[in-house]
Amino acid sequence: MGHSGRMRGKKRMKGVIHIFEIVIVALIMFVALFQFTYIPRMQADWTKTKLSITGWDILFTLDENGVNWLDPAEVESEVRSALNKTNIQFGVRIKGAPPNQIFVGCVCSTTEMNTLQSILSNLNLNGESITFNVTRIDPGSITFPHNNHVIFVWDYGLENYRTGLVNYLETGRGVVEMRDLDAGDIGAVQSDVFGLSWKDSQSPDSNNLTFDSVPADTEAYLISKYFYAVPNSSGQTYPRTHEFQNFLQSTEKVYQRDNDTGKIAIAQESTDVPACIVNHGIADGFGRTAWLSDPGSLEEDERVLIKSLVLWAAGKEFEVVKSDIAAEIAKFSYLKVLDTDMYQPIEIILVTGYLY
Repeated sequence: MGHSGRMRGKKRMKGVIHIFEIVIVALIMFVALFQFTYIPRMQADWTKTKLSITGWDILFTLDENGVNWLDPAEVESEVRSALNKTNIQFGVRIKGAPPNQIFVGCVCSTTEMNTLQSILSNLNLNGESITFNVTRIDPGSITFPHNNHVIFVWDYGLENYRTGLVNYLETGRGVVEMRDLDAGDIGAVQSDVFGLSWKDSQSPDSNNLTFDSVPADTEAYLISKYFYAVPNSSGQTYPRTHEFQNFLQSTEKVYQRDNDTGKIAIAQESTDVPACIVNHGIADGFGRTAWLSDPGSLEEDERVLIKSLVLWAAGKEFEVVKSDIAAEIAKFSYLKVLDTDMYQPIEIILVTGYLY
């Protein structure tokens, strides 16, 4: 091979080397870029860890300092102060307590609505200030507005309103009806929605009524807890084992459809004939209903009973501080027991995230 051939060989070798160099540089750049793409995830993981530390610290510190978790204004002020002007956003929700503002739709006359308004006076329960807002629903054209937590029905039939009633209950809301029933009233709505049946073998007498003996984890038991904790018009509460004067009609033979005694809230001592039956999880697992035999003149203890039923039907969850977070980054749950007026386990749920 001549000199010129050797020169061309060297040039080709240099060209190959340059190509290898370019490939190596490209690989290095690709690896570097690939690594850089993971930096935001590392930052996100660190952000979540930081939020977790902050969230738990807020929950434990504020609880240790005695914050009233059922007071929206106090909770918002104390949490914002703890965050110390950071850009962390938050929301607080409570499970185990009724909403602090309960909206009630009343299927009733104007006179009946005035009576219900007088019954549903504001109260303080285990440190929670609860207010009621009652609006009238025309019995001639019954609707179930979803802005109400509870719809209270006096002596008006619901058989023609099944679809609207079920749709309303699917949103997790409640219905309380107060009416005397006979065998002809037990149609699909009373059976499927309220869980009622007619039992001819029953024979109510004139003896007193009491809260039925049911396990403490039943919904019916919660109604009795409310009753013994809610003060009457004189500011006093009733002692346990309180008895109501009989208000069952002699022909009234309503029973729980599935023979589930855990859903019988009040019954006659001597005959076990129910005077109040509750139901829950009716529509796709949601919704609460209660039937109460009409007491008539409404004695003081019966008014407290109605108030207790409305509290129960309103549910056991409310938003203490509304969250505007588009996507939650961290969530914290803290269990606590309140016992000022009654034994009340609650779950405090704090969610955090960033505004930007």
